[in-house]
Amino acid sequence: MQIEITLERTKQSLLEFPKETICSWSATDFEKETAEVLSQWFEVDYREGSQRFPDIVIDDWGLECKKSERGWRILGNSVNQVRKTMKNLVEVWLIFLNQKVCDIRYGLYGLCAVKVIPDIRYRHLIDMEVSRAS
Repeated sequence: MQIEITLERTKQSLLEFPKETICSWSATDFEKETAEVLSQWFEVDYREGSQRFPDIVIDDWGLECKKSERGWRILGNSVNQVRKTMKNLVEVWLIFLNQKVCDIRYGLYGLCAVKVIPDIRYRHLIDMEVSRAS
């Protein structure tokens, strides 16, 4: 429950940026701004450009940042990468920026990863509509 309160506060802080700014963020910009907001309350482990999963680690939980210009669905991380990391963390959450409507949702990664898609490697399909994330 504490993580959900933190993510709601993070979401509200990020949405205070002008819509033009939010809608022009790159994936890295979104990660950096999210880490910056969280660093007001926690010691944040964020490594820009590292391609690690999850993007941000705080104590024993992680936060993966995703964005899309088309809607609430996107191809996510590789299944093997997620399984390997989940062993070391109690929970992994997802924060998702939908630039089409300039809004942010969050949810537990496991609930938002609705199925596995064969790609070069097997990857999760992230769907923030199915999970009814906040």
